Order: sequence, then structure tokens, then C-alpha cells
Amino acid sequence: YGGAFGLGITRFLGCGSGQDNKAPCGLAMGVSSHGVGTASLIQNGDPDTAALASVGMILTGVFHTLLCATPAVRNAVHALAR
Repeated sequence: YGGAFGLGITRFLGCGSGQDNKAPCGLAMGVSSHGVGTASLIQNGDPDTAALASVGMILTGVFHTLLCATPAVRNAVHALAR
């Protein structure tokens, strides 16, 4: 549900209207709505913002991977899973 929710929120805030600032909207779309938002930007003919959304997805994935690799977070996740 996160992709659809993020898409709705970023659209509500005005991202993807063609008159917005591409960098913040692209990053927000990629971070919050992931592939759904990026595909929406491509479908609406905004490849520059879609490229920035892809960068946002990549940075989010790298950050979460590094965060989950730290021993404190890994141990906390394992404790929650038990």
C-alpha cells in the first residue's frame, strides 16, 4: 500500500503537475512511492523527474541496507522476530 499512498500524497502536494521543482518532487516520489511513483512520472512524460525518483529509490535502498547491517539494529530486528 505504500506505493499508492505515497503517490497520492505527493500528487496532493503538487508534485507531477509540470510546474514544480523537479529535484525535490522526484526524490520525494522515489522515496515515498517507489516504483509506482516512478512509473507514473514516466507515463506522464516527465523523464527528468522520473530519473530523480530512481535516484531516490536507490539511495533509500542503500540507506536501509546499511542501517540493517549495523549490529544494534540487526539484533533489535532479531529480538522482535522471536
